[in-house]
Amino acid sequence: MQESPNSSSPRVVARAPRAVIGIVLQALAMALVWGWGVRGPRSIAVMRGSTMADRLVTIAAIVILLGAFYLIITAMQHLGRHWAIEARTIEHHELVRTGPYRIVRHPIYLGIGGFMIAIGLLLAPLPVLIAACVIYVLGTNVRIRAEDALMAATFGAAFEEYRRRVPALIPRFRQDVGGG
Repeated sequence: MQESPNSSSPRVVARAPRAVIGIVLQALAMALVWGWGVRGPRSIAVMRGSTMADRLVTIAAIVILLGAFYLIITAMQHLGRHWAIEARTIEHHELVRTGPYRIVRHPIYLGIGGFMIAIGLLLAPLPVLIAACVIYVLGTNVRIRAEDALMAATFGAAFEEYRRRVPALIPRFRQDVGGG
């Protein structure tokens, strides 16, 4: 499906349709946390802050949530016209390596995962949150593989160098020392 010539949207050049499976799994994980949490009895105690542990979990969740929102918004700003829910490339697509993309190749997925964990800490029982995290990681892995293959096909050696240097999802917190 190509955009019409009169459309202001850029023309899609390539897609990674398998990434849709990842989107479905990520959405399922998020629905599990939200759906269980809305009905779950634990959510009332945490929101009320009945114990010191509940207050600390609430504070941690808020910190994670704020960091996740910042990461997602910053990543979307750096992507600009390249941002889309579907895995695709557009005419004159550029490989974005600025902002959070200097630290991880998929900062939006890291941010969404953080958002899900924060909401899960507030609303869901721990076993549900763990199950949701497993499903989310599986879905994210599907999306990363599909998108990385698309980027490799589009950018070749430039993407391969970027892939070797920048981790997919979890930032490296150590600096390489020395020359080799």
